[in-house]
Amino acid sequence: MDLIAELEARLGAVADHPAHEGFVAATRHIKVAVRRLGQGRADRDDDAYNDVVYRTNQAFEGMLKEAYAVLASTDTKSMTPAKLEQHFAKGDLFTPRVMDLFRNYRQDWRNPSTHDHRLIFRESEALLAIVSVSAFAAILLDQVVAHVSSQREAAVVAPRREQILKRMPTEPNADVYTRTRDLVFSFANEWARDKDRDISESQLMGRLIGFMSLLAPDLTIQQQPRLSNMPPLQPDLLVSSQAEKVLVELRRHGHQPEVVSQGHILLLGLMEASGLSKAILFVGSDVGETDIVTTTTGYDLQGRQVDIATVAPKRINDGKGAKSRF
Repeated sequence: MDLIAELEARLGAVADHPAHEGFVAATRHIKVAVRRLGQGRADRDDDAYNDVVYRTNQAFEGMLKEAYAVLASTDTKSMTPAKLEQHFAKGDLFTPRVMDLFRNYRQDWRNPSTHDHRLIFRESEALLAIVSVSAFAAILLDQVVAHVSSQREAAVVAPRREQILKRMPTEPNADVYTRTRDLVFSFANEWARDKDRDISESQLMGRLIGFMSLLAPDLTIQQQPRLSNMPPLQPDLLVSSQAEKVLVELRRHGHQPEVVSQGHILLLGLMEASGLSKAILFVGSDVGETDIVTTTTGYDLQGRQVDIATVAPKRINDGKGAKSRF
């Protein structure tokens, strides 16, 4: 895997955003760190590995500064790196997955290399620092891309808000599951007719969040929340209102027929871990299919009745879900 290519692909998704230049500058430090690692190996220069970590620290601080400006809509020019880290350490701005990567880099690399001038890093440690900061930067950029896409989607849809709401079948007093299902269905139809379907999963998630937030501002939408102490168990979205909670999982491509059954298996695991009983799987179409349908599949999950609504092109949405494998 080319970590630099991963970062540049994400940078491309915010190429026209004011923060793009700052993110590019932060990414440049990672590129230099990679070069210094290669130079250290070629020249047998062990001091180069400390230079690698100093560069990854610069990338870490730069990513924090630019991301905070975007996610908190705040000018960070006068904020010190220490002040920024304090804000992020509170954990109310990053997704849980980004927070994990933030803490790991800060604890393993940023703090030791900053506070102990006697530290000598090995080649393997320099490599780990590059991988660690690159992972942090990539997943942080995913969150930034989703945030920017959400804002843009809301701005585009705002003039047609009332028109879209009139077309939706949901009653005002419907439960959160029904409202969320119909919102996802409405978005799926909008996106199926969109000419710009070649977007990343983060962009798609952001657009869905922006669409739902604009049409149903009373709903709380959490991006990749943690459902248990096991980090992998994170749905794409958790939609809630008071005590009602609904899981939402996204799949950008619908060209593989097994995508629905695989999505159901994942959601069943999430429901088992969380105790929730309602979920929605949204499978997009990257080939412009407009025959979007909604089906509901019920399961007996260890004596508990759970339901998964699937919003997907008719070609792959037969309502069977994962029953043939469950």
